[in-house]
Amino acid sequence: MVELRASFNARILKLENQYDIRRELININADKRALDVLASNMEFIHVRLEQVDTREANRIKQEVIKLGGEAAISQEAYSYTVRTTNMLISASRKNLEFLAKKLATPQFELEKIGKELERCLDEAKGNFVVGNKVFDFNHTAYLSGMIRQRPGVTEKRILDKVERYCNAGADIIEILVGYSGRLFHGDAVSAEECKDFAHLIYMVKKNFPHVVVSTDVSKVALAKAALESGAEMFCNVIPIRYNLELIQFIAKHNLPMLLMYAPSLNRMPQPLGVVSDILRDIQANTNFAVSNGVSREKIIVDPSICFGRKDKDNFLMMRQLSNFRHLRMPMSVMFSRKSFLNSSLVGSVRKQQINSVISNTLAVLNNCNIVRMESSEQISLLRNILNILHPAVEA
Repeated sequence: MVELRASFNARILKLENQYDIRRELININADKRALDVLASNMEFIHVRLEQVDTREANRIKQEVIKLGGEAAISQEAYSYTVRTTNMLISASRKNLEFLAKKLATPQFELEKIGKELERCLDEAKGNFVVGNKVFDFNHTAYLSGMIRQRPGVTEKRILDKVERYCNAGADIIEILVGYSGRLFHGDAVSAEECKDFAHLIYMVKKNFPHVVVSTDVSKVALAKAALESGAEMFCNVIPIRYNLELIQFIAKHNLPMLLMYAPSLNRMPQPLGVVSDILRDIQANTNFAVSNGVSREKIIVDPSICFGRKDKDNFLMMRQLSNFRHLRMPMSVMFSRKSFLNSSLVGSVRKQQINSVISNTLAVLNNCNIVRMESSEQISLLRNILNILHPAVEA
């Protein structure tokens, strides 16, 4: 005889976005290969449309109901006694995405509404959660201060620099191990290296708990030590297809990843013909990461301006940064102290510093979401610029 349980602990969960849904799916050990489909089906979205032609509103309502959702229009719109009506649509993300594409077909001739609905759904994905911090990439850009861990640099010196970054308005602190030749080979990481690296991250988080800590480790041993010490995001600095073990580690812990454009081990890109070449490579790397369990919603892309490119190629990428929005993922750039910027302005007063700020401002105006910098002075100046660009949004 099967014993019946007295209680199954039924309770209502407030799952407000895909990150909340994914967290609960992982908690019940759902198939990771199905996370994208499940989250899309379970994310229920409410959309308001205004001044829709009454005839079109009734047609849209019928389509929504067919898809298993619901739509409401004004009382007068049911009897066609008004020309236009506001309407409220409620359905899963998956069904709303299907509806948007269907409305844009010649059969319905509601292309404008379909495209606006599609844009609205894209914007709903704009919140990027890292640790306890929510990044609203739809309304502002964020600043990342970079620190390179080098032999002989004391812990106090590093913490002092972190403090200057934080006072200047940095949102992220990147602790860079550096991509020397050993990153591309099987060199083992010593226990002492892991211990020192873990201690550094721990001290940064202990003294500055409000900032997100990121790191560019390429060895799983260092990544594990960093995660246990408080690191919340990882930066990929070599082609991910050469570091499957790290990708699987990031996927296992559902961590955010900054995916940099890196087509080859020697990091010497060929002359750039069109930006679409880089777009294709980033998309291929993204697909590789996703196919190995990394959540697409956890990926930030970086086109890797400079890194061995010629000046004309770098400026071409700067002019066409907005094209990377077609990837529909947050974008990061780094112009700090790049030598190619010397040719863009003349002058003798900290020329690279001035040029970096100008370039980073242009990147923000071209929809860049995260700007990575190596100077607290630059961060302070760019923070003031961001406050002017986005006065209504607290960065």
